Amino acid sequence: MKKSKIYLIVFISLIIFLVSTTIFLTISHKSPTYCSCPFCDRKVLDNQKYFEDSNVIGLYTNKPLIKGHCLIIPKRHVERFEDLNDLEQVEMLKLVKKTHLAAKKSLNVENYFLLQKNGRSAGQSVPHVHIHYIPVGKNSSAIKILYKFLVYPFNKKVDQSEMDKITSLISENI
Repeated sequence: MKKSKIYLIVFISLIIFLVSTTIFLTISHKSPTYCSCPFCDRKVLDNQKYFEDSNVIGLYTNKPLIKGHCLIIPKRHVERFEDLNDLEQVEMLKLVKKTHLAAKKSLNVENYFLLQKNGRSAGQSVPHVHIHYIPVGKNSSAIKILYKFLVYPFNKKVDQSEMDKITSLISENI
């Protein structure tokens, strides 16, 4: 398959993902408020965290698109990317790199997507800035990734043992 067709399939899959996520959120969820932000909830952070420093936190998502799907967030509650300060932006991108190097070692991945959404109509389900780090295995195909994006809104949460296993693997390799 030509590279241009693969890029087109991946682009279409991202569009479908954003549209299906937006529809799913509109139908099934009320808009969370600052007080109910899961990324500000210490219980959620402690359960899903694989990295934390003074400015950023790395979380393993509770509904991974692909094994190793992580979220990079600022510690400060900020809803949109443009509202981050320069230090937070830099620290988030540094954690993306650390996360990828750890996932590469521990989960045998080579490639990855970064996805960051601003605003509900763009598919942002939690009003707290977060970058999705989505690893792609060496032998993954564009068709398989497209399928995963299509069914993502209906994924089940990972069980606690899987959450603990992945957060430990990534944490040990950062």
